[in-house]
Amino acid sequence: PWIDQIADEPQWSSRIFIRRFIPYFKISKKEELQLFIRVLKGFANRLPFSNKPRFEDLDIALSLFAISNGCFRKLKNFLDSALTEALITDAVTLNKHCLSSAFKAWRPELDNVFEMDVNEIQGCEVEQYSTFKPDGPQDEDPFIDTQFCKKVPLVQLLKK
Repeated sequence: PWIDQIADEPQWSSRIFIRRFIPYFKISKKEELQLFIRVLKGFANRLPFSNKPRFEDLDIALSLFAISNGCFRKLKNFLDSALTEALITDAVTLNKHCLSSAFKAWRPELDNVFEMDVNEIQGCEVEQYSTFKPDGPQDEDPFIDTQFCKKVPLVQLLKK
């Protein structure tokens, strides 16, 4: 969040010509879910397998959303770990078993979302992005972390 202030400083401002804000994905609206699935398909098409993964299947898509909370970077990092797992085991594609295995290695303390029924997968969407307020009161932390909604079964978000 502090990059906005850095980029507004005159020396940096003259060097940073292109600025992009990449919002978190949401799935509570049909168009947003479709965009998320299109991105998942894009990832699947770029993976080095002749049998392309079926990330658009609802159970896999919701599991990937639950892992990332809609954050593109977390999604990419998890898929990178899963791809490494699949390549090490000589898998023919990045299937649910490989994703599950990668999740166990990535977050062993959590229930494995790839082993849950689609109706049990819980997650949350972003409500407010992180901010940085260096000019605030001295006794307050100037960094305000990203805020998410309460965790709910993701199928409930789809019904909105």
